[in-house]
Amino acid sequence: MDCLFATSRRIRTGELHLIVDSTGLKLRGACEWLFEKHGTTKRRAWRKLHIGIDAGNGEIVAFDLTDKDVDDTSHVPTLLDQLTQDPASFRADGAYDRAATYDAILARNPSARFIVPPCKGSVPGPTATISPTQRDLHVLAVDEHGRMNWQKASGYNTRSKVEAAISRYKRVIGDTLKSRHDTRRATEVAIAIKSLNRMNQLGRCDIHSNSIIEAASTSDTPRKASMQQGLRLRSKLRQPFFPRRRFYLSAMLFYDNGGKRRFAISISQ
Repeated sequence: MDCLFATSRRIRTGELHLIVDSTGLKLRGACEWLFEKHGTTKRRAWRKLHIGIDAGNGEIVAFDLTDKDVDDTSHVPTLLDQLTQDPASFRADGAYDRAATYDAILARNPSARFIVPPCKGSVPGPTATISPTQRDLHVLAVDEHGRMNWQKASGYNTRSKVEAAISRYKRVIGDTLKSRHDTRRATEVAIAIKSLNRMNQLGRCDIHSNSIIEAASTSDTPRKASMQQGLRLRSKLRQPFFPRRRFYLSAMLFYDNGGKRRFAISISQ
């Protein structure tokens, strides 16, 4: 089934670094009711959700809802058609290590980086010694340095951001589709993704930490202190040691995309 709704306009953060993955969503119906009642059923229906996010801000920029038997790589062109900007890089897991995916990305942007781990047992192509492709270089790097070292050097580990986006979808929206028809299910997913993007825009914090803090000394000459030194000055803000300057202490508690709690403190005049 084709996606009927496009995502909202992307908040530009420079180049678009696309990360793609897919997950399963259960269908709320008779089979699900049998599973809850009896604990087992012969067949549980579900749909596959394909999403692509912008690695810069975590926004979901493309998605598609298909049957569970659809191959992941076959819907990469569908996700690319929804983009308003050609991707500067493409990251995905080993399931996307296909020639069709590689050709689709380079057709959009010939200079795009294709960061997909080669399957185990992969060998370089016939032109690897003359004009190696990006995949050939990945295969050689994995053989020489190991898969873990290749992941760190290539930046593949940022693919965890799309897994965080999928986790956020299932924790906030749920892992079950409530609608009974495919068209309504596509609408349901479109509304959910637009809501998540809006939450991301409202809840994401752009924090600019000041590493230099000016404080008054006994001779009224400004001095430079580190952030830790500035925080230690917090207990002295009300003392006469700072007779002619007023300081403002602001603290902010928020959660990042991975669900970890972060705490930011700033001191200003």
